[in-house]
Amino acid sequence: LYLQTTSVSVSVLTLGAIAVERWWAICYPLRFKSTMPRARKIIVLIWVVAFLSAVPEAVVAEAIPYPFPNRISSKLLTVC
Repeated sequence: LYLQTTSVSVSVLTLGAIAVERWWAICYPLRFKSTMPRARKIIVLIWVVAFLSAVPEAVVAEAIPYPFPNRISSKLLTVC
């Protein structure tokens, strides 16, 4: 679940960053300069924020074995 939350956060934050970048490019076309170092910093920031926003779920989440009937047990199927 931690990686699922992280990937959703990365997707949402990336779309937000694209929207903000496009807004800057449209509203301030002469002042806006998109550079590779800026893009790298934004990508790293997006991933750090996504990892940090998913930490509470990683701390609280607990996986337990699925309760099969008739005393069957499996380590592959779990319930969160």
